[in-house]
Amino acid sequence: MQEKPRSFREVQLLVNGQIAGIAFPYPVTFTGDINPACWRPIAAYGALDLPTYFLDLTRFVPLLTDEKPHLFTIVVVSVEVDKTILQNSFVSGLLQVITDQSSKPTTGRITSYSAEAFAQTRTTGSVGENGDISITAYLDNFLVQNYFQSSPGSVLSTHNSVPAVTDLFSYPITINVTSNDAGTFLSTPIDHSYDRTLRASLFILGSTIKECQVAGGFCTVDPIPNIGRGNGTNNNTFSYINGAGNTFNRRVDATFNNITWDEQSGSLSSGPKKHGSAAATAGNLAGGRFPFSSSFIMAIDSFQHIWSYSPDGTLLIYFCDHNY
Repeated sequence: MQEKPRSFREVQLLVNGQIAGIAFPYPVTFTGDINPACWRPIAAYGALDLPTYFLDLTRFVPLLTDEKPHLFTIVVVSVEVDKTILQNSFVSGLLQVITDQSSKPTTGRITSYSAEAFAQTRTTGSVGENGDISITAYLDNFLVQNYFQSSPGSVLSTHNSVPAVTDLFSYPITINVTSNDAGTFLSTPIDHSYDRTLRASLFILGSTIKECQVAGGFCTVDPIPNIGRGNGTNNNTFSYINGAGNTFNRRVDATFNNITWDEQSGSLSSGPKKHGSAAATAGNLAGGRFPFSSSFIMAIDSFQHIWSYSPDGTLLIYFCDHNY
């Protein structure tokens, strides 16, 4: 059996070629990923506004105050043998610096440095009393693909034993893909969550976000014109509280391209809670998306789809042989 590419990603920040920090990113599902029918009219969390990650570079100040140019590099790597990723990852960075009132330069030295070049991985299993071997894996064949990834972790940086950056996160995701022998039917239930606590510190307000989205989509394909038609459901719950005590909560449900429930509350809410399909407007939908009354076309490079919405609201998926 051929081993499939694994989805683990590590974002590395290098200073002059040395690892200065790493982040384990949330697996964002964009609006055309897996099955476009799942994400209309509610986009997946992070699809339109990628999460931000914080890395503390204070320990590298002694290297950066020599009045010479320095190179900051952001690299995305996998756990494959060659560390490559399948497609592009778009990243950017913001360097935040605090200066004091003294005119004297900051000096110092790094007394110790130790960092692996890449993440270390392992495969685990168990042996039963009867000698049976159990290994965690996923089923993968032509008709069914089941995928589960649990991504809990933490980041801690301290200054003189005082926490400067504390980031606790968990990003579980489950995807089940089912198709038929002819490849003319596709069904994809998806369950993913974003649970993250950033503790308040310099530059960081501090917040706790809990988000869970359960989506399901299906599409059928007419092989002659090579066009698919599909629809889906989406249930999204979101809660936010920051270090100042401000809160925001929202629940949005959609069925077959229509918002069926939209309720929000909290001190940051724009108004009283609303619910039912009549409450949905272009401004209050998750991601600011509204069911289209005219055709909307988007190129999907990862799955080589072009999909659009017809005037009656039907999702049309065009299967192509081109890369975008």
